Amino acid sequence: DGLPLEFSWGVLPSLTTNALRRAGVHSLAATAAMTDGELLALPGFGRRSLRLVRDASVVKGVCRA
Repeated sequence: DGLPLEFSWGVLPSLTTNALRRAGVHSLAATAAMTDGELLALPGFGRRSLRLVRDASVVKGVCRA
């Protein structure tokens, strides 16, 4: 569902994308469907990663600001 991480988040730190992949999240659209709490509960995924992912979702038009 949506663009794969490689195409969506080429500029995100590998720590962020690795945390998402380990959790089975492989697209920007999948993160848009998750709450902030769900994302922050992922090991290795913190507030900075949350901000970067939410900003990427707005830029890519997956969700609105």
